[in-house]
Amino acid sequence: MVALTQQNHELNENGEVKRKIPKEVYIVSQEIKIAKNLSSCDLKLREKQLKRLRKWLQIRSESSFEYTENDFLRIWKGLFYCFWMSDKPLVQEDLADQFGTLIGCFKDLKTSLKFFNAFMKTMCTHWFGLDQWRLDKFMMLTRRMLRHTLMAIKKHNWPEEHIQDFNFYLAESVLDNDVTGMIMHLVEIFMDELAKVSNGKISATAVGEFTKPFIIFLAKQRDSKILGEVRNKIFYHLLWQSEAGRAFQDKFEAWKAMGFPNININQLEKVETAESDAENEEQIENEQQTMDPRAGNVDVFIPILPVDTKFISRIFEKILENEIANAKSKKFIMTLLEKYRKFENGEFPLGVHKMPSVKIEPLKPLLERTTQELDNLDEELHSVDRNLKKLNKKKRRKILNSLNLEEVDENNYEKVLQKAMSKYKIGKGKDDELHKQPKRRKITMTWTEEEIEPKESKKKVELITNTTPSDDSPKKVNSVKIEKKKTKGNTEEQNVVQPFKSEWDKPLEDGEIEYFIPSNKIRLNEANSKLEESDGNTEQNSSLVLNPFSKLNSSKTSKNIILGKKNKKQKLLNVSLPEKKRVKIALAKNMIQKPSEYIKQIRNSPQLPYDADKKPMKSLLKPNQMPSPINPFYKKKIGLQLNETF
Repeated sequence: MVALTQQNHELNENGEVKRKIPKEVYIVSQEIKIAKNLSSCDLKLREKQLKRLRKWLQIRSESSFEYTENDFLRIWKGLFYCFWMSDKPLVQEDLADQFGTLIGCFKDLKTSLKFFNAFMKTMCTHWFGLDQWRLDKFMMLTRRMLRHTLMAIKKHNWPEEHIQDFNFYLAESVLDNDVTGMIMHLVEIFMDELAKVSNGKISATAVGEFTKPFIIFLAKQRDSKILGEVRNKIFYHLLWQSEAGRAFQDKFEAWKAMGFPNININQLEKVETAESDAENEEQIENEQQTMDPRAGNVDVFIPILPVDTKFISRIFEKILENEIANAKSKKFIMTLLEKYRKFENGEFPLGVHKMPSVKIEPLKPLLERTTQELDNLDEELHSVDRNLKKLNKKKRRKILNSLNLEEVDENNYEKVLQKAMSKYKIGKGKDDELHKQPKRRKITMTWTEEEIEPKESKKKVELITNTTPSDDSPKKVNSVKIEKKKTKGNTEEQNVVQPFKSEWDKPLEDGEIEYFIPSNKIRLNEANSKLEESDGNTEQNSSLVLNPFSKLNSSKTSKNIILGKKNKKQKLLNVSLPEKKRVKIALAKNMIQKPSEYIKQIRNSPQLPYDADKKPMKSLLKPNQMPSPINPFYKKKIGLQLNETF
């Protein structure tokens, strides 16, 4: 190390005097060299420089050159990247403690607070460059630096001047930036670290002084997330960690374990016995202070901080009087002021104090009551309209025409309509169609029996006479319409001649001739009768020729077709029909086949499904009738040699 009192002028080899270098420039060059060595990739070089930095800070603090903010920012630039290079949790925790001990290298506490201020500004600058793998270790470094700074203030017995300086640097660095993550982390750890460092041995006014920068920050903030975090982690935390808050928590846990028997928590009373008091005293005597080495050798149990609610509420009132707060933060401050005033009066303002009791009712009467209420509501809303719709069109028109439209309004529409419908009461007059019921008629039935031919809709039978199917001459038909009736009492048939409906139904007169052309149905009946007479001899029947290729006696391909009417006297004709194709899927022959067997079967098959080397038998393109001209650039098949000169 070069002493700061050394002269900055020397002689060259030629005896010339060197140019003097200012001491400020020389110190800045030393700081830059320190930052470079701390941010080096070589671990040994970083460790050596960190040891030299402690001595350099002690010597520099004793000199006449005071530290400036830029000096600390250069050093912290190197320390930041020195911590960036560190790996493994235990190494990082040890390095964070070494950084924290650098605060004790200065004689004056104000210089130590400046060093902490430079650290907070460096963290705010580089916070957005931290990735998810390095964020946790830098949050741990922030906790350790805050702890060592509070320990330095504790050594001086919490002086008010140094607390105000600490608040000033805190408000200037973190609470004056838009680094939301850094702000919320500081708010979360501040009261816990203050309780661990002080161990409960701090005045209530000192605790109130530490809350001032957060109150001012709360008044100027507009983000609801940050406002809620400051309210819960700073001001509500002071109430919860107090003796009244811890007693309320124990009381609530007991109330919860009992299943909330009472509506209000204040109805419970704590009963203390002599045995419980003796057990509590023994536990207090046997308790030892357990330290957590991973948390920096601090007590596991967080002690209670004394709270002066009057002092904090006065600060709230001053801020509201000076109108520093905006509209959003003003609501938060007013609610906090109300809570702290309740706490002053001996009432704990946080937590759940009342639990509504739920009365379990049987389901069936509840459903009946609710359905009845819905029905009543529905009837009130739609009763008039429904009664009007039940009337017929004529009655509805009559009621609507009777209304005076000048008197009808949106509010009195139902009343006027109900008054008009009240004239038509139940059971009055024949015009009451709203409650009119249809009359029941007596039905008298007389039983009749009729003989009806199949598929005859009009119950008539035509009697055809003097017709022979073999004659080609026209046939004269005498048709008479007869209706047979059978009554229930008289079973005898009565022939009743009905009057003729049209001229076609009248019998022929003298000199008239009727020509009859047989239908296809009659022809089929004639063919069937001839087949029966011939006993299967098809040669005698010249009018009907069977298909010689059909299988008459086969039961699978032939079908019996009924020709003519479907009665007992009709005969069956065995006519062959074309055979239908039927596909049978033999599922019983399905078998499991291994892949190896499938490949073997493909190889043994005469025609492979696919062969890359096999050429097609014919081309897919259609052959052209006109031969294509000779390609002059194709010389293999034709055997032409191209002139290579062109």
